[in-house]
Amino acid sequence: MSRTYRIPNFLARCPRKTYPINVNLVTLEEEHNRWVDSFPLFGDEERTGCKRGQIPLFASCCYPTADLETLHAVVSHMIALIFLDHANDTATVEEAEETAKLFISAFDDPSAGLESPNRFVRLISRSVGSFVRIPSLAVSDRTAVLHLEQLLLSVRLIKPIVAKQISPSRKLPYRRRSIG
Repeated sequence: MSRTYRIPNFLARCPRKTYPINVNLVTLEEEHNRWVDSFPLFGDEERTGCKRGQIPLFASCCYPTADLETLHAVVSHMIALIFLDHANDTATVEEAEETAKLFISAFDDPSAGLESPNRFVRLISRSVGSFVRIPSLAVSDRTAVLHLEQLLLSVRLIKPIVAKQISPSRKLPYRRRSIG
């Protein structure tokens, strides 16, 4: 089955080295690092990987004239994609298939996804439908990713750290680590 989906192409938006970086980078980076340090499900490895990824710097290069709220939306969207990738890295084959079905259904038809009874599909559909601002049921963009984590846990897409370790034979074949 071959399908093509349009998702935000962050690399295409990233300018060459000669362009200015967004003036909100310092504030965004401080808030991002505080969030990473306080996130309860991150271990030392995830914290280090998330900071080493320099997501705020990348977002600031992609959108050199955006305001702080828009940059928070971009960073939250990128972190949501990382969470989904991480969820698939640690999932069984069945869980990964379920994750893929939910994610693809949100991209298939964002307007229909808004009517879905599944909160995760509604969240991704809003993200696809209007990329201007990351959707969340939370009050501010700073808590959007924490809320996404709670949604992912509620639909059992990822397991808390306290859950039992998954044996290598139950993990996806050709598993890759995107953080770290």
